[in-house]
Amino acid sequence: MRWMAPPARSRDADRMTARLLPMHQKLRYAQGASRTQPELDGFVNYHFMTTPSGDVDVPKLMLEKGINPAAVISAGGLPRRPVIGIRSSPWKAGHETNPWHDKFDFDNGHVSYFGDHKPGTGGMIGATTGNRVLLDAWKLHSSGSMEMRRQAPPLLLFRSTTVPGDRGPVVKGHVEFCGVAVIQHLEEVEQVDVVTGVGFPNLRLDLVVLDLADNDDALDLRWIDDRRDPTMPLQSTERHAPRSWRTWVERGRPAIPGVRRRTPWASSPLEQRLQAQLDRAEILTAIDELSVDRSSGGAAPHKPLTLLWAIGRVSAGETRLVEWREFRASVGSLMQRYVPLAERVRPEYPFWYLRNDSVLWETVGLDGSPTATPRLHELDQRNPYGGLTEWATRRLEDPLTKARVIRTLLTRYLPDVDHAELLADVGLSGYESAAGDLAAISPVTVSLKRRSPVQIPLRNQVRAAGPAGGGRCRGRSRRATSSRSGRTGCRPTATRTRRRCCHRCR
Repeated sequence: MRWMAPPARSRDADRMTARLLPMHQKLRYAQGASRTQPELDGFVNYHFMTTPSGDVDVPKLMLEKGINPAAVISAGGLPRRPVIGIRSSPWKAGHETNPWHDKFDFDNGHVSYFGDHKPGTGGMIGATTGNRVLLDAWKLHSSGSMEMRRQAPPLLLFRSTTVPGDRGPVVKGHVEFCGVAVIQHLEEVEQVDVVTGVGFPNLRLDLVVLDLADNDDALDLRWIDDRRDPTMPLQSTERHAPRSWRTWVERGRPAIPGVRRRTPWASSPLEQRLQAQLDRAEILTAIDELSVDRSSGGAAPHKPLTLLWAIGRVSAGETRLVEWREFRASVGSLMQRYVPLAERVRPEYPFWYLRNDSVLWETVGLDGSPTATPRLHELDQRNPYGGLTEWATRRLEDPLTKARVIRTLLTRYLPDVDHAELLADVGLSGYESAAGDLAAISPVTVSLKRRSPVQIPLRNQVRAAGPAGGGRCRGRSRRATSSRSGRTGCRPTATRTRRRCCHRCR
């Protein structure tokens, strides 16, 4: 039977028929539970929620494992996997049945998730069903084709949760809905079994939790029903999809900052702008207070070079954490070019001691005090991961914040190197100025005395942004004016075409 589009409905009428699953909703999950019973033991019945209305013949969406793919269907002669269910069990983390430590950051819409390869699993990294499914999904999620992204299976995120019971906490049998996600990064990693110390290969994924604000932070499960319907054309399945999913399908990776879920603390645009300014001030303060060795008279370049390299890495869409061996090769080569001859090229120093600046840098896979002397043989043997923290990475997504951080690192800690050459080497060409990425900054509106508001041309925003510390110049002319204190200042002008900018911008 051929699928036919239903008649148009109003938004209110559409919401009345929606099957909404709110974020953080706790559900009772039992393998053999009825699919027609809305509640089970006082909680929403998972199998009732995930069953298309009145259609109990459709296979159940199970959550028995960590990675639970729905069966592939054929729609219009093309194979389609409707959805992948992801279940994380924090209470099992580190156990032999679950040696992984997944991380959920709901405030910033990010989940770090590991595949299902275990220490005792033989074969290649895709030998397990779950990892094989994720590798196939990654090809679609990372595609530059809109049609392939549309075909990509969304990831429904759940994690096991503990609920109160008559005889104490109930650990098993309940899950919490954690949103719908797309895969931003996928990489092969070497993990170590905490019990036996044996290493084993696995996958690590960075997942972007999508914004569900258009449905009041809830997912309309009719979207999943449509994706499971073999009679429905692929494009038609998006009629109930979140707006964030449709935007991601259309634009791909560049859309991620705008579709990522953020915890709404501010109710007005003004408050949101204030929060962005606070975030910018926090990370700039951390950069200003970076602990660097000054025993040789000037600031040691090791940490600033490392941070610029890391910023260039995440700006290029690569993972924020990198294994030690790759770090040693890349940053070691960078230091050979930019560390003075009197200094020793020691990439292990910033890799390890940047942990003192804990809001900026973290290492994973090697315990110990951040002030202890690094042991090269241990780093080589354990091959830990290091990189920018999630906190820092999220704030660097703002183009102006990133530009000012780069400017501060260059002017405060690396004044004697060729800035243009260095930025080219770390993949940050175009950030020599205070404003950096001009294409990502919208025009600034200013009000001049006795004049109408005007817009500063885009080409002048390099000067308008000012130095990293806040800057005093705002695209002003050199014409001096007297004040009561006898000081001279710069009179604001609408454009730089009238007069040259004052020397303080340079």
